[in-house]
Amino acid sequence: MSPRFWQILRTVHIHLSLSSFVLLLFFGATGVLLVHAERWGLDFAHAEHRAGTLPATTLDSDRLAIVEQLRKAGAVGGVTDYDDRDDELRITFERPSQRCDALIKKPFGEFELTIESRGPWALMLDLHTGKGGDLWWLAIDLAGLLWIFVALTGLGLWLQLKKRRNTGLFWLGLGLVISVLCYLCLAP
Repeated sequence: MSPRFWQILRTVHIHLSLSSFVLLLFFGATGVLLVHAERWGLDFAHAEHRAGTLPATTLDSDRLAIVEQLRKAGAVGGVTDYDDRDDELRITFERPSQRCDALIKKPFGEFELTIESRGPWALMLDLHTGKGGDLWWLAIDLAGLLWIFVALTGLGLWLQLKKRRNTGLFWLGLGLVISVLCYLCLAP
């Protein structure tokens, strides 16, 4: 292949590596935190309870009005569950590191709101596992695709170095063997 091809490949590799650096660092660090969250005490939750009464006109209106009244009382996140029963209404709101559960007693309009927060570490862990909202999966997919291209362009660049090719292939093979051994010995 021409020297121009290797120059373009090297440029693409460098730019992809630099543009994905922050995502790589984020997912690497949060991956370590995720594995050790319980051991390091990062999985704690703080619950706050609120109570109140919804206006009678709100209970007679549509779902959106009820949800908006609960938001004024402190509920945050997207509605993930709306369970309308005969005499009570249960609504769940979720966002990364936070969950809000509302129980409304229909005959009286009384509500109890439980807001569970797990802190900034849990936010990062939720983002790592894809619980970042409707479009967060795009960032995860983008990061994965960037790393695939970085790995492939890096391998291509390494293979073109004739003097170091065998050393590189040795380390590549050793990494593969270590990965397989780790899986066989350490995975349940």
